Amino acid sequence: MHSLRKNQHLHQKIEAKKNLTKLELHEIDTYQNRWGVLTSGLQADYYYWEVLVMVRKMLIIACIECLAAVAGEVQILATMLVVVVSAMSVLYAKPFNCGTENGFNAFSQAVHLIWLYDGLYYLVGNG
Repeated sequence: MHSLRKNQHLHQKIEAKKNLTKLELHEIDTYQNRWGVLTSGLQADYYYWEVLVMVRKMLIIACIECLAAVAGEVQILATMLVVVVSAMSVLYAKPFNCGTENGFNAFSQAVHLIWLYDGLYYLVGNG
Protein backbone atom coordinates (compact mmCIF):
# COMPACT_ATOMS: atom_id res chain seq x y z
CA MET A 1 0.00 0.00 0.00
CA HIS A 2 2.84 2.38 0.88
CA SER A 3 4.59 1.78 -2.45
CA LEU A 4 1.31 2.42 -4.29
CA ARG A 5 0.94 5.83 -2.60
CA LYS A 6 4.60 6.58 -3.30
CA ASN A 7 4.13 5.73 -7.00
CA GLN A 8 0.99 7.88 -7.19
CA HIS A 9 2.87 10.77 -5.61
CA LEU A 10 5.73 10.34 -8.08
CA HIS A 11 3.27 10.21 -10.98
CA GLN A 12 1.66 13.46 -9.76
CA LYS A 13 5.07 15.14 -9.61
CA ILE A 14 5.88 14.05 -13.16
CA GLU A 15 2.53 15.30 -14.46
CA ALA A 16 2.98 18.62 -12.66
CA LYS A 17 6.44 19.02 -14.18
CA LYS A 18 5.06 18.38 -17.69
CA ASN A 19 2.66 21.31 -17.28
CA LEU A 20 5.46 23.79 -16.53
CA THR A 21 6.76 26.09 -19.22
CA LYS A 22 10.37 25.97 -20.39
CA LEU A 23 11.08 29.24 -18.57
CA GLU A 24 9.73 27.84 -15.28
CA LEU A 25 11.80 24.67 -15.71
CA HIS A 26 14.89 26.78 -16.38
CA GLU A 27 14.23 28.84 -13.23
CA ILE A 28 13.85 25.67 -11.15
CA ASP A 29 17.05 24.17 -12.55
CA THR A 30 18.95 27.43 -11.96
CA TYR A 31 17.71 27.60 -8.37
CA GLN A 32 18.65 23.96 -7.71
CA ASN A 33 22.12 24.45 -9.20
CA ARG A 34 22.73 27.59 -7.18
CA TRP A 35 21.20 26.67 -3.81
CA GLY A 36 20.81 22.89 -4.00
CA VAL A 37 23.52 22.20 -1.43
CA LEU A 38 21.65 24.19 1.22
CA THR A 39 18.13 23.08 0.38
CA SER A 40 18.48 19.54 -0.98
CA GLY A 41 17.26 17.73 2.13
CA LEU A 42 14.54 20.23 3.01
CA GLN A 43 10.89 20.35 2.09
CA ALA A 44 10.06 23.05 -0.44
CA ASP A 45 8.21 25.17 2.13
CA TYR A 46 11.28 25.27 4.37
CA TYR A 47 13.92 26.44 1.87
CA TYR A 48 15.07 29.06 4.42
CA TRP A 49 15.79 26.56 7.23
CA GLU A 50 19.59 26.73 6.93
CA VAL A 51 19.38 30.46 7.62
CA LEU A 52 17.60 29.67 10.89
CA VAL A 53 20.35 27.20 11.77
CA MET A 54 22.95 29.93 11.22
CA VAL A 55 20.90 32.35 13.35
CA ARG A 56 20.77 29.73 16.12
CA LYS A 57 24.55 29.37 16.03
CA MET A 58 25.03 33.15 16.11
CA LEU A 59 22.64 33.42 19.08
CA ILE A 60 24.62 30.78 20.94
CA ILE A 61 27.84 32.69 20.29
CA ALA A 62 26.15 35.92 21.39
CA CYS A 63 24.95 34.27 24.62
CA ILE A 64 28.45 33.10 25.39
CA GLU A 65 30.23 36.33 24.49
CA CYS A 66 27.76 38.95 25.68
CA LEU A 67 26.92 37.28 28.97
CA ALA A 68 30.52 36.55 29.94
CA ALA A 69 30.58 39.48 32.35
CA VAL A 70 27.41 38.35 34.15
CA ALA A 71 28.01 34.74 35.21
CA GLY A 72 28.77 31.37 33.71
CA GLU A 73 25.43 29.99 34.87
CA VAL A 74 23.56 32.69 32.97
CA GLN A 75 25.57 31.93 29.83
CA ILE A 76 24.68 28.25 29.98
CA LEU A 77 21.01 28.84 30.81
CA ALA A 78 20.59 31.35 27.97
CA THR A 79 22.30 28.94 25.57
CA MET A 80 20.05 26.13 26.79
CA LEU A 81 17.02 28.31 26.05
CA VAL A 82 18.22 28.89 22.48
CA VAL A 83 18.78 25.16 21.96
CA VAL A 84 15.39 24.22 23.44
CA VAL A 85 13.55 26.71 21.22
CA SER A 86 15.48 25.42 18.20
CA ALA A 87 14.74 21.78 19.03
CA MET A 88 11.06 22.52 19.55
CA SER A 89 10.90 24.33 16.21
CA VAL A 90 12.40 21.27 14.46
CA LEU A 91 9.93 18.95 16.16
CA TYR A 92 7.01 21.25 15.31
CA ALA A 93 7.92 22.21 11.73
CA LYS A 94 9.55 18.96 10.55
CA PRO A 95 11.48 20.79 7.81
CA PHE A 96 13.40 17.84 6.38
CA ASN A 97 12.14 15.51 3.65
CA CYS A 98 12.87 12.40 5.69
CA GLY A 99 11.47 11.77 9.16
CA THR A 100 14.75 10.29 10.32
CA GLU A 101 16.56 13.53 9.46
CA ASN A 102 14.11 15.44 11.66
CA GLY A 103 14.73 12.90 14.41
CA PHE A 104 18.50 13.08 14.04
CA ASN A 105 18.41 16.87 14.19
CA ALA A 106 16.28 16.85 17.34
CA PHE A 107 18.51 14.15 18.87
CA SER A 108 21.60 16.23 18.11
CA GLN A 109 20.11 19.20 19.91
CA ALA A 110 19.13 16.97 22.84
CA VAL A 111 22.78 15.92 23.07
CA HIS A 112 23.74 19.61 23.14
CA LEU A 113 21.30 20.13 26.00
CA ILE A 114 22.78 17.24 27.97
CA TRP A 115 26.26 18.62 27.34
CA LEU A 116 25.20 22.09 28.53
CA TYR A 117 23.46 20.65 31.59
CA ASP A 118 26.60 18.70 32.42
CA GLY A 119 28.62 21.90 32.16
CA LEU A 120 26.14 23.72 34.40
CA TYR A 121 26.24 20.88 36.92
CA TYR A 122 30.03 21.07 37.25
CA LEU A 123 30.07 24.88 37.12
CA VAL A 124 27.75 25.18 40.10
CA GLY A 125 30.08 22.94 42.10
CA ASN A 126 28.00 19.84 42.63
CA GLY A 127 30.28 17.70 40.49
